[in-house]
Formats: sequence, structure tokens, C-alpha cells
Amino acid sequence: GNETIRGIAMNLEHEGDYISWSYRKAQNDSAFTSMLMLDPRGKFSGKAGIHMDADVHMIKVKPGIPSARE
Repeated sequence: GNETIRGIAMNLEHEGDYISWSYRKAQNDSAFTSMLMLDPRGKFSGKAGIHMDADVHMIKVKPGIPSARE
């Protein structure tokens, strides 16, 4: 309800199994390559969670968090 905040929301229906962000490697590819997937019950990938098949680049890590790395 706050019009000063902008963003994108993705909602998964109660019968939905996963959400995927994918792309085509070439213009004529018929298949999509998944880069980020939310699989809350592990039905698609076999393991519940967020799955990423990409390098993750972080610019800033909060100080005082011993498990964080740049």
C-alpha cells in the first residue's frame, strides 16, 4: 500500500512447486537454463531451498559477522 516503494513480487500458489529465473543461452534455444530457483518442498530439485547456478558477487559484508566472507 506504500506508493513510494517499488518492486517486483512473485507469489507461488499453494499447489505450485517452484519458481525459476531462467534464460536462453542462444536466440534459437528451445530450452531455458535456470539461474535461480525457489523449490520450497524439493519437488523439482530433490532438495528444498533456494538453488543458484551462478557466481554471487557481494560488494559489502557487515562487520562483526564471523561467518561472512568477501
